[in-house]
Amino acid sequence: MPKMSGAQALVRQLGGKEVKTVFALPGVQIMAAFDAFYEGRDDI
Repeated sequence: MPKMSGAQALVRQLGGKEVKTVFALPGVQIMAAFDAFYEGRDDI
C-alpha cells in the first residue's frame, strides 16, 4: 500500500462523495490540503 499524506487522504475521501465546494481559511496549516486538491483536481 503506498503511503499518502493526510491531505491526499482528504482529497481521496471527498472525491468519492461528489463534493462540489470546500470552504477553508487560507493559512500555513491548510496549504498541504490546497496542494493536494490541486494535484487531485481531475479525480474530484
